[in-house]
Amino acid sequence: MPGVADTYQGTEIPDFSLVDPDNRRPVDYRCRQTLLKNIRRRAESPSTNLEAYARELTGGIEDGRAKLYLTWRALHTRGDHPGLFSKGEYFPLTAAGPLSEHVVAFARRWEGQTAIVAVPRLTARLNSNADQPSLGPELWKNTHLETKELGSPSKWMNVLTNSRLTTKDDGFEVGELFTHFPVALLLQ
Repeated sequence: MPGVADTYQGTEIPDFSLVDPDNRRPVDYRCRQTLLKNIRRRAESPSTNLEAYARELTGGIEDGRAKLYLTWRALHTRGDHPGLFSKGEYFPLTAAGPLSEHVVAFARRWEGQTAIVAVPRLTARLNSNADQPSLGPELWKNTHLETKELGSPSKWMNVLTNSRLTTKDDGFEVGELFTHFPVALLLQ
C-alpha cells in the first residue's frame, strides 16, 4: 500500500513482543537463515507444487515459515519489477458481496505492467477456529474483487502460488484468490 511497512531485525518471523527498545533481544540469525534456505530450496525445486507448498505453510503459521515465505517472494517480485512498485500508479480496488468488508486490495500500474495485492482483514470474524487460515471458495461465498478500472478480462499469475487466474467481467472471486494462501500477489 502507499508508504513503506517497517520490518525490524528479528521480525522476519512472528514476534509478539511490543516494539520498544527495552523489548529487544538478540536475533537468532542462524535460525532465520536456515528457515529461508529451506523455504527457497523447496519453493524453487522443479518438483514442488507451489500451490500445495503455500497451503502447507499456512498450516503452521506459528513457526514463521509463512511470514518469511511471503516476505521473500514479495521482495523478490519487487526486485524484479522495481518501477512497478516504486513509480506505479496506485488504484484502490473494491470488493463486493457478503464478505466484502473482509478484503483489502489495490493495484499498481506502470509502463504496461500491472500488479494486484489482496489480503483478508478481520479474519477472526470469518472463522470460528482462529488457528485456521481464511482459505477457499466455500468460506468466501459470492464475494468478488472488482477490477473494472484495470480494463477488460485478462490473465494473471499469483507469484505466491504460481496459480493462473483469469478475470471475469466483474473481476476475481475472492475465494479463488485465497484458495491456497491467505494473501495474493498477482502479476498480469
